[in-house]
Amino acid sequence: MWNAENEARYIMQCCTAMVRNNIRSLECKQEVAALYDKKLCHDLKSTVWSDPGCRSWYKNGAEGKPVTNCPYSLEDYWESACALNLDDYDCVRA
Repeated sequence: MWNAENEARYIMQCCTAMVRNNIRSLECKQEVAALYDKKLCHDLKSTVWSDPGCRSWYKNGAEGKPVTNCPYSLEDYWESACALNLDDYDCVRA
């Protein structure tokens, strides 16, 4: 439940920023998304889901990589979604 509350709060930050800054749409910058994905894949390597012996729906069939889990604690997740950084987004003005 706490994750859902954090996600809702982050979305509200986005909506508020859009209204205040006359922004029609936000799209995560490709380089920001790529850096996050690289860090996520690296951090997932130290989890049980990355063990070759793990047979789970948490892993995709083709590559056997974990795809549905988050290796971070709830506190880490909260800190990452605590404050919106508009510099991470391509903003289209209204």
